[in-house]
Amino acid sequence: MNTQKQIFLIVVLSFVFAGGCAAYTAYDLPARFELQDEYQYNGRVERGALLFANNCRTCHGIKGEGFVGPALNGVARVEGGLADFQDQSPLILAANQALIRRTLQCGRAGTIMPAWLKDNGGSLSRIQVEHLVELLTAPATELDEEGKASSKGWIEALEFGHNLNHEASALIGGDTLGNIAKGHTIGPAQLLELNKATLKFQDGQEATINGNLKRGSKIKLVPNDSEPKGREYQIRQDNETLAKIAESQSVGAMLIADLNDIPYKMNYKTAQLQLFDVKETTSPRPGLKPGSKLKLPDNASYTVISGDTIQAITDHHGLTATQLSDLNKTILANLKADAVIDHEPRLALPNGTGVVAQKDDTLATIASTHGIKPDEFATLNGLALDSIVVAGTKFKLPDATRYVIQTGDTLTKVAANHGISVADLQKSAAVTSDANAKLATTVSLALPKIEALKVNGQNLTDLAKTYGGVTAADFATENKVDVNAILFVGQTLKLPPGTYGSAPPDAKNSGSACVQYAVSKIIFDGFTTPPLDPAAGPDSVSTTVTVEAHSNDWTVTADGTAQAANKGVVTVATGTKITFKSVVGLHNILRNGTKQGDDLPQGSTRELTFPDAGRFKIACNYHPDMLAFIFVK
Repeated sequence: MNTQKQIFLIVVLSFVFAGGCAAYTAYDLPARFELQDEYQYNGRVERGALLFANNCRTCHGIKGEGFVGPALNGVARVEGGLADFQDQSPLILAANQALIRRTLQCGRAGTIMPAWLKDNGGSLSRIQVEHLVELLTAPATELDEEGKASSKGWIEALEFGHNLNHEASALIGGDTLGNIAKGHTIGPAQLLELNKATLKFQDGQEATINGNLKRGSKIKLVPNDSEPKGREYQIRQDNETLAKIAESQSVGAMLIADLNDIPYKMNYKTAQLQLFDVKETTSPRPGLKPGSKLKLPDNASYTVISGDTIQAITDHHGLTATQLSDLNKTILANLKADAVIDHEPRLALPNGTGVVAQKDDTLATIASTHGIKPDEFATLNGLALDSIVVAGTKFKLPDATRYVIQTGDTLTKVAANHGISVADLQKSAAVTSDANAKLATTVSLALPKIEALKVNGQNLTDLAKTYGGVTAADFATENKVDVNAILFVGQTLKLPPGTYGSAPPDAKNSGSACVQYAVSKIIFDGFTTPPLDPAAGPDSVSTTVTVEAHSNDWTVTADGTAQAANKGVVTVATGTKITFKSVVGLHNILRNGTKQGDDLPQGSTRELTFPDAGRFKIACNYHPDMLAFIFVK
């Protein structure tokens, strides 16, 4: 074959090859593109399902059925109307996606729905938000375990939720020997007494349980049943104190265990204390049993924590209010048994005292350390709340101000920061301590001999309240224990498969993430439409009234006639019983601002009697848009 024919053949074959490729491309690529597009879409929905299981089931239910948040799987009442998030009609789908996207990015003002977008302080990227949008709006092409129409994404979300529950566990909370010892300063005081002749502190440190010990020095640990001769401990860090050592080495815990004949074994290499049921056995137990009684070593004191009352402390320690008050007259003077004890030590400042701003101070931090509301402090000084604070500036303080002692404070430092003398501060605060000694940052109460400290701990009902969508009976069934069983503190339990996750948070969304959505819908509607606030009810008196709670509304049905959502107004006679039912979600019932009993879980009902005449506003603390009015005559 000559060269000319070879060239011709090559050209012909090239055209045949190019034509074949073009034909193959025209035939195959459209089909492949559709398959690839479907594959990518399903992957995004699956990622949305995993995000939902990790972040959203706590409030919206493990399969989007609704809880404190609205139902998201299928038809749901949202923002005063109905929305089928799985409707694929182009205009409806676009509107639903825009609503969900905005809600995820900004949250909902006045509710516990936070802003999830990272740019607005949340934890999700814009891509992750889109994955959730696609999950919620995926078409219902599958049947769920109940035979109801659902999307593949929701089935995957349920599976992810079950897997998370299987891998996690619940822990019975309550008192431990370590926490009891720490809260009663048991351990540090004994170490100080045992080593007082040989202790070496760093230069400038006070010889107290919180003074930094000298690196390289040694101390002797308190003898106990496991170490009758005691044990030597070497200081290896610059920030070690007797208080820290007592806690890390379980010194106080072992003292309490010895006093109460509780068998234990201390592993000093891992710093782990293991309790046992019986001495010389291999049957460990997680911790103490709630309701049991403990003796405490002599001279124990109690560190007040936030929310403590005299009644709570005496009940816990097996004391009377008189016994406690007689030993702590200065701190507990004139306090009622149910009054909360201030757990932050304060110094009363002389009237007319000001405060000098320090480096990094803000109006909010200055106000906080003086027990003043930031806006009141700003107003007193003629400033805006967001004003910049310049170090060295002196600000006014109201009369009768009491300064909250901060870590490292001394009388000399506090007096200098407030432009007064130490003598004036000592006089106003009624203290005589050394001017340069560090001030205590905790409030400590003296105790008599404690013979019966009651161990506090959770039961299954308490534990269930810390999770969503689960009851004490569910925990009992899953773990094969009696629903009224008393379990050891620290005992681990399996989570029931349908658990929504930890209990929903209670922090409300201020709306600051997206100013354009900074008010709830009911307030926004009030800009153009007067909000529901009737002065009187209908003239006709209804005899049968039910109030149903959906995801975000109260719907009142009076004598068989349903009224508009969140627009219900009814008149009843005194003594009438009204039935409240949660159809969708978790709610509570507020009657003129007062909560009526426990929360109302989905599917439950409750009857409330209205014995007195008057005007009663019905609301829900979880959902500020929910509103109804009942007039009784």
